[in-house]
Amino acid sequence: MKYILIVVATIFIGEGEEPKKMTMELPQKSYEECISAKEDFKLDIPFPFLRFEIESECVVEQTEPPESIKT
Repeated sequence: MKYILIVVATIFIGEGEEPKKMTMELPQKSYEECISAKEDFKLDIPFPFLRFEIESECVVEQTEPPESIKT
């Protein structure tokens, strides 16, 4: 089974500004590799006026469309 590390970065630019979200999907070969990548993932941006919040999770890669979607 293949996994995907989903990383959601919320970027806070300044007071009164709406936060921006960025989503990254990083394919992994195994659950162990996904967990290791999740623990090692860092987002270091050297801008003092930006603040980041990072959320991440490992999910199974879906290779077939969900049953609820008929084409």
